[in-house]
Amino acid sequence: MVERGMKAPVVPDEWVPSKYAKTRRTYVGMGIEDQTEIEFLLGPPSIRGVGTYQFLHNQLNSPQR
Repeated sequence: MVERGMKAPVVPDEWVPSKYAKTRRTYVGMGIEDQTEIEFLLGPPSIRGVGTYQFLHNQLNSPQR
């Protein structure tokens, strides 16, 4: 799971989707494409967690809180 804050000063915004695409292709090749996801957030870097928590819930089959 990747959370990407737009306007993050680490790397240019356009780099992240291309790098993630390489990861996604690998997961697709292994038949586990449902085990990777990216969420784009507006604003500076932050840990929002909403998409991440849902992703973990789905992957771990854990009860929703």
